[in-house]
Amino acid sequence: MKWVWFALRILLLVIVFPFFNIVFIAGLVLFSFHTKYRLFWRNFIVQWWSRALLFIMNAHVKVEGTLPQPPFFLVSNHLGYLDILVYFSVLHCVFVSRHDVANWPLIGPIARSLNTLFIDRTRRADIPRVNKQIIQAMKVNKGLIIFPEGTSTGGKDVLPFKPSLLEYAARNSFPISYATVHYKVGPNDPPAQRSVCYWSDMHFASHLLNLLKLSRIDITIRFGEETIRSNDRKEIAVQAWEKVNSQFIPVYVENDL
Repeated sequence: MKWVWFALRILLLVIVFPFFNIVFIAGLVLFSFHTKYRLFWRNFIVQWWSRALLFIMNAHVKVEGTLPQPPFFLVSNHLGYLDILVYFSVLHCVFVSRHDVANWPLIGPIARSLNTLFIDRTRRADIPRVNKQIIQAMKVNKGLIIFPEGTSTGGKDVLPFKPSLLEYAARNSFPISYATVHYKVGPNDPPAQRSVCYWSDMHFASHLLNLLKLSRIDITIRFGEETIRSNDRKEIAVQAWEKVNSQFIPVYVENDL
């Protein structure tokens, strides 16, 4: 039965991906001369595309707390590529992502089409370029999510936040919202830190296939009820980490590795 569901999910993905891509591009062409309608169409399609993919994976999203209202600048812990679908399913936003994601099969073209901002964290000179893009993204999209840990983890703890991409918030004394994401899988599935979290030296293709074999994924997004504001990006990073860490629920289980 498990393999039947797996085959069905693959079939549905083969149908859903091109369908939403065609509809998405058609809308962008139709509204090419109207920025407001173009943005509305992008947000509408992306949200329902994300919800459709999560439905195919039998992934159930539970939201705790109040969603930030645009314009917002949100920071979160980072457990893998599934985080992006999860946040897209409940928020209209753009992301800052590591530069190599742009070249990933399947995910890369989608990320580029969704106005994702890519940063090469191995080059300090790339930070000013991305900070300029953040300014423009906040003007146009009104919602931005970054993962200040700078990488994804297995969910054992929250890594210290890097302040480099918080320049916009510090310079404008803009309020920072925060949230945490947590995953739980079915009782007979491999542990979430290996099957859902994408980290360390995992290979994307094999990880995705194993993800599609899971019987169920329960996802909890917990939004903080307050915001952080400072004109010092390092202070923002410290405060944001403390807030995220205080409500973080570990995914990592030592004995399951």
